[in-house]
Amino acid sequence: MIVCPCCREEISEDLVCATCGWKGKKDGQIWNCMRVHLSEIEERYVADYDICAQGALTAPSQEDSFLEKQAQNILRLAQLKSTDAVCEIGVGRGHFIRHALKITSNVTGVDIAVPHLLALRGGDGTRCASKCGVSSF
Repeated sequence: MIVCPCCREEISEDLVCATCGWKGKKDGQIWNCMRVHLSEIEERYVADYDICAQGALTAPSQEDSFLEKQAQNILRLAQLKSTDAVCEIGVGRGHFIRHALKITSNVTGVDIAVPHLLALRGGDGTRCASKCGVSSF
């Protein structure tokens, strides 16, 4: 199910909300919100967040080996099965999602940071959503 980021009503695959008029667009596997309902402050926040996210990709504050181990530990403790569904909010650099995809194909990731989502769009079959959307991997 796709949910409108503005009024939280269910919307169809065409990314148009019949309730409030929000419109999104799908660019490849990245869904971009046209953000018609964001205030100036919200616009600046999203732009600043994208800059911070890009910085986290190029100069991360945590070692990849630590995040890899954390993702593995969480999935081991969760006892995830191939029939399970997973939703990660804040995909970051994608460590958890990549490990979850080794177990189940029903994985959803959400992140406000386009740079993080673009980084996940690599050749390993991951697909992702952007800003105001969600997508299954």
